[in-house]
Amino acid sequence: MPKKIKEKLLEKSEKTNCVLAIIEMLIASGFAGVLVWLGKELDENIAKWKCLIVFGVYMLFFIFTAVHCVQGISVFKKHENYGILFRSIISGAAAVTALANLQFAITLLLSSLKLDDAAQRVIGSRTFDDFIAAQRGPWVLLLIGITAAILIGFAGIAALADNRRKQH
Repeated sequence: MPKKIKEKLLEKSEKTNCVLAIIEMLIASGFAGVLVWLGKELDENIAKWKCLIVFGVYMLFFIFTAVHCVQGISVFKKHENYGILFRSIISGAAAVTALANLQFAITLLLSSLKLDDAAQRVIGSRTFDDFIAAQRGPWVLLLIGITAAILIGFAGIAALADNRRKQH
C-alpha cells in the first residue's frame, strides 16, 4: 500500500499573514466604497466629516498594506514561503500607490479643517481645481493598489481554506 505523504501545514506566523491579508482586503473594499460614495463630491466645499472619513480610511489602507508587507517579508525570512513573499510584495506596491496620493490626502484633510493656507502650501501655486485635475494618474495607481489588495485578501482566504483542508 502506498505511503500517504503528509502535506505541510501553515505555521502560526503564516496564518497571521493570511489574516492580515484578509483584513487588508476588507479595508481596501471599504476604501473603494468610500471613494465611490464621496468621489463626486470631492471639491473644496465637501463636508468636514466626509473628508475625515476619506482620510481615516486612506490611512488605514496605507498602514495595513505596509504592515502586511513588512510582516510577510519577516515570515518569508523564517519559512521561505514564496507565496507569502509574493503577496507581501504586492501589498508593498499597494502601499506605494497610497503614498503616491499622500499630497492629495493631506490637502483634503487640511481643507476640511479650514486650514486653507496650509493646504495651499501643500499644493503649491496651482488652484484646487488644477490640483484635482492633476491627480488622475495617482488615482489610477490607487485604484490598481486597491484592486491588488482585494485580490491579496482572496489569496489569503484560499491559503487558509487549503490549510484547513489539509488538516482533515
